[in-house]
Amino acid sequence: MQKAIWTAAAFLAVSGSTAMASLQATGLLTRTATSPNNTYAITLNSTGTTTVGSFWSAWIPGQDYLATSPLTVSSPPNWSSFITGFPSSSNGYGIQWFANSPADYIPIGGSKSGFGFTSLDSYASVSGNSIFYPSTPVGTSFVYSQGLFSDAGYQFVVASAPIPEPTALALVTPALLLLRRRNG
Repeated sequence: MQKAIWTAAAFLAVSGSTAMASLQATGLLTRTATSPNNTYAITLNSTGTTTVGSFWSAWIPGQDYLATSPLTVSSPPNWSSFITGFPSSSNGYGIQWFANSPADYIPIGGSKSGFGFTSLDSYASVSGNSIFYPSTPVGTSFVYSQGLFSDAGYQFVVASAPIPEPTALALVTPALLLLRRRNG
C-alpha cells in the first residue's frame, strides 16, 4: 500500500512538472520599407518555459486577418513558411512559420528575427483591426512549442512598433533652406 502511494506521488510530481511548462511568446512588428511595397519584419520572443517551434501570424483557428495576401515572405535560417488563405480568401490571409528541425526552435527566453513579409497593406492596416473581423487585431497570432498543432498553442497579439514622428528640426529645415535661398 505504501509503495502504491509513493508511486502515485512520484507520477503526480512528474506529471505536475510537465503541466507546469508554459508556452508564451511576444512579438514586435516593424515596418522596414515603404517603396515599392510595404516591408515588415517581426521579432518573436519565447517568454514561457518551453521552446517555440512554430509561429502562425495574423491567424487563429478558422480566421486569417491580413487584408491582402503577402507578396513575399521571408523566414529565419532553417525555418519555412506558408501563406494561408491563398490564392484567394474571403476572410483574410495569415502566415505560418515553422522550424525545420528541433535544433532550430526558439529556446526558452530566446528570440528570433527574420520573420518578414512584403505587402500592399498599409502600416495602419497591419497594426490595426482586421477588416474581416473588426474587433480582432491583425497581429493576433499563435505559437506552438514544436510543430503546428503539436499542443494547444498560445494566442497573443504581435505588438506594432510606433512609427517615428518627424522631428521639429526635420519640419523646419526645408523652410529654413527656402528662406536662405530667397535671402542669399
